Amino acid sequence: MIRNDFNHIMHLLSSWPEITISTFRIKKIYLRSIGLIIASTDYTDIKLLLTHIFVVCLYETDGLNSYKQPPKCEISKTYLKRRIATHIVELNDFFNSRESEDDELNEDYTDVVEESPNTSIFLEFKSIFENVKNEANYDDEGDHDNMQFN
Repeated sequence: MIRNDFNHIMHLLSSWPEITISTFRIKKIYLRSIGLIIASTDYTDIKLLLTHIFVVCLYETDGLNSYKQPPKCEISKTYLKRRIATHIVELNDFFNSRESEDDELNEDYTDVVEESPNTSIFLEFKSIFENVKNEANYDDEGDHDNMQFN
């Protein structure tokens, strides 16, 4: 049942006009990256993957910056390729996030829950997108065009 749902979602995504008009390599990196999100069970991992996908999508340049260092787009693209190839989460990041979650579970949040606004997951994803979009306007540029830029 789960495999069928995964395939159904991937089929729907591959029929989007933005994906269908893309070249094979671009289509493959986006669909496989979104597949990682679908298969993920950790919300912080999903946000991290979305951030990397948005960085690859929104930064115009790639390669090395003026300091001969890889810019954010190159780092995100490398991260996504490594995750697609291995399907392994960086264990240090994963365990550090788990430790902080364990610490949070030990605290009493009854007052915070009553005071916190009802936020939507879509608003949070939109916030991630907007933050990356704003960073893309002011960040270092690479030495060649980003082929995955949309």
